[in-house]
Amino acid sequence: MKFSFDHKYMMSSVAGSNAVTVFKVNDKTGELEKLLHLPISGDYPKDVAFFPDSRHIVSLNHESNTMSFFRLDLKKNIIVLNGPFIKVPSGNCIIIKKL
Repeated sequence: MKFSFDHKYMMSSVAGSNAVTVFKVNDKTGELEKLLHLPISGDYPKDVAFFPDSRHIVSLNHESNTMSFFRLDLKKNIIVLNGPFIKVPSGNCIIIKKL
């Protein structure tokens, strides 16, 4: 599970269904509201991460040895593939640091 940089959203990869689930975080109670659960390209997403703009995400797909990049539209609750896959043998985790 990963939080967006502003902590307004939380995202989790779901390896069994090759999907990602995005939740909105209630800033007062901490409760999660499910926004979307959509399939991603690639097999067995081992990790996912938000980019600092909270409009782009990346999935690290363990079984297909790829990273896939997506544009995230939280107003329409959709994820759109954004660019080609990058081959990553035996990927395990993603860390994105805002500089």
